[in-house]
Amino acid sequence: MSFRRPNWGTRLETLNLSSTRELANYILTALFALGFFLLLIACGGHRPGIYHQVKPGDTIYKIAREYNVSPLEIARANNIKDLSSSLKEDTVLFIPGATKPKEPKEKKSSPSPSPPPPQRKEEPAEKKSVPPPERKEKVEKPPEPKDEPKSDTSLAKGEKRLFIWPYQGEITNTFGPQPGGMFYNHIRIEGRDSDPVLAAAAGTVIFSASLKEFGETVILKHDRGFTTVYTYLGTRTVKIEEKVPQGKKIGTPRPTGKDGKAFIHFELRENTKPINPLPFLPPKRLTE
Repeated sequence: MSFRRPNWGTRLETLNLSSTRELANYILTALFALGFFLLLIACGGHRPGIYHQVKPGDTIYKIAREYNVSPLEIARANNIKDLSSSLKEDTVLFIPGATKPKEPKEKKSSPSPSPPPPQRKEEPAEKKSVPPPERKEKVEKPPEPKDEPKSDTSLAKGEKRLFIWPYQGEITNTFGPQPGGMFYNHIRIEGRDSDPVLAAAAGTVIFSASLKEFGETVILKHDRGFTTVYTYLGTRTVKIEEKVPQGKKIGTPRPTGKDGKAFIHFELRENTKPINPLPFLPPKRLTE
């Protein structure tokens, strides 16, 4: 009578197969999380972005595809814990790193070449005789009126009187390119912590909450496609959908930690595009 020796190595491999796969999945997940964390550290700082007003049917994933950014980044920037949660219409989300919506693929296709002009048929020889040119009398045109005001659809002149300074102080950072390759969508105003933050123009509050990279934030919607953005506030005193007149207190500035000093960041946007607010505000002296 013979006995067959069991193959314990094969049995152990069979028993540990599922646990080995789970361990591999845990390792891959940990490496992915570590890489994403390092990427966030490398991209830290005041990142550019735009504000998106939620339309009917919008979701986090749909907005992420529209701007070609990660849904997780949108959720983190707006303190959204559930990516599948429904979004309230007309609320405003900050889209970090975005400059404009991604164009549809149809628009990127090269235009079809225009058809060649039709060839002109030659007329018979007997019809080619050209009649003598008629003598045209010179008709004098009436003189054009001088200094006639032209219709100007631009908003530059009229809107200079629409906005007031949202906070009394001195400008310590201007709009546009900065040293080191950065670009600021805002101006920084430093003043006293006892002075309030005011609505630069009459409008409706479309955003009043805390943003991850911009602190306490208020956004007002105005006429003619303008919005004003107030970030790095100390406190907010207005709510969403509240209508505010020009000069109404909407919050307080954020203290700098120095004696009685505070600051805010102020943005002006036309149809969501950031523009330099200084030409639209009363003249003010820059810090030396």
